[in-house]
Amino acid sequence: MIRSITACLLASLSFVTWTPVCCAQDGYGGADDDLDAGGRNSSSNISNRPSRIIVPAFVTYWSHDALGYHPSICMTLENKSSTNLVGEPIQLQAQFRVIAEGILSIARWQTSFDSIGGKEQINTEAHSKRAFELPLDRESWPLVECKIVAKIGRGDRAEAETLLITRIDSAAMSEDDARSQLNMVLGRKRLAEAKSAQARKLAGPFLSKKTSPTSARGAINNPASAPVQAAPPPPKIPEKPMSAVAKSLPGFGPPEKPQAHPANQAAATEDKLAQFAKSSDRPGLGDDFYLFEKSYSMPQATDLKDPGWVWASYRPRSMQDIQIFAGSKGRTGKADVVVAIVPIASDKTLDDLVLGNAAKSLSGKFKNEKTSPLEHSVRYTSGGRVELLNLSAQSYRATFFKAVVNGQSSQVVAVSRIPGSLSELLKDAGRKTDLVSVLSGGLGDGQGQSQYLDGDDRSQRAPSRQMDDGRARVPSRPARPEDWDVD
Repeated sequence: MIRSITACLLASLSFVTWTPVCCAQDGYGGADDDLDAGGRNSSSNISNRPSRIIVPAFVTYWSHDALGYHPSICMTLENKSSTNLVGEPIQLQAQFRVIAEGILSIARWQTSFDSIGGKEQINTEAHSKRAFELPLDRESWPLVECKIVAKIGRGDRAEAETLLITRIDSAAMSEDDARSQLNMVLGRKRLAEAKSAQARKLAGPFLSKKTSPTSARGAINNPASAPVQAAPPPPKIPEKPMSAVAKSLPGFGPPEKPQAHPANQAAATEDKLAQFAKSSDRPGLGDDFYLFEKSYSMPQATDLKDPGWVWASYRPRSMQDIQIFAGSKGRTGKADVVVAIVPIASDKTLDDLVLGNAAKSLSGKFKNEKTSPLEHSVRYTSGGRVELLNLSAQSYRATFFKAVVNGQSSQVVAVSRIPGSLSELLKDAGRKTDLVSVLSGGLGDGQGQSQYLDGDDRSQRAPSRQMDDGRARVPSRPARPEDWDVD
């Protein structure tokens, strides 16, 4: 009897002591890392299936503001799965943890994929809210770990994935420099992947022709299965003997006939644009005006008529008939819009590849970005029918159209890193700025002027006169020596 009572008491005490504790964290309700896909506070809705998002390239750095330096990351996200995720909300979380102290700072934001070059990807960045005072010695900078977690979809059933775990590099830079470095890293990776795929494609036929030792022995034992011998090489054709031809010495005999110019002038102009497009060291978007001067010498003219812009015109030393315009918004000295005007036959249709290479040659820091195929578009304006060709990349866009400049039909190639319609931007610039008014006229705007500085004889060009408010005034025609101001 006593033993049965004791057993009952022990069972009741063990029931009271064993109490399960369950802490579930779903969505953004966690106090520490609520989107953690494998950490100590991982939630119950995290899936073990392969990640649908990859990070092909990223750059970690320290950004600076009025409070101090912040750990930051700039990265490219790409859809790896076969499911279309364009427009689907992606909840992102960047967890910055100081390794020595264990202090955590979380940045949360939301984005979505965009279709660029046949791939679903997006560039995004995150900054830690905590500010640091960094010493001069980079070795003494704090070690910060960055973890990127993502949730795709809407509602509580969205699944969290850990995309990246890395450390912040000991490098301080601006957001523009970080984006440029990210584009360089992504471009190098795409190039390496393309070379690897091409090498595998070329090595495929050779690998398939290799035979194993067993098959080789079988071919020896069975003459019917032996490989067919290669055909003998063709006989060598005897070389034609050399012969001497008598020609008159310089200054004696009848003058030689000059070489005829190519009959197809359109082919010559196409070669000129193709030659212009081949240059890879030309300054472009994001570059300072100093690089334009170093490459093209001093500008022929500048225009400050528009208070929000500064425009400058250049001519390449090797191609004096090509005009280059560079525009800087906010007068920062960095080129936000670059335009090239190349003479071409009026009835010539250029190859899309040539135009795409010409746009890349002007894209500056964004040369490695993959571009979309050219899209044709037509505008009916007060000046007539205007045909536009457009292409876009991750960080810039380009447009192509024809314009008549100084009576010569020309091809206009324009690139811009400013969001919005590039053709409307050029049309507005032509209305406000005399130097680029030819662009507005080429887009069918009746208000735009069709004259600008002719650089064929720069020695006859009058210097820019100053207006009352200090802005440069550009003459609409080449000045004659008698028009110069002489003290």
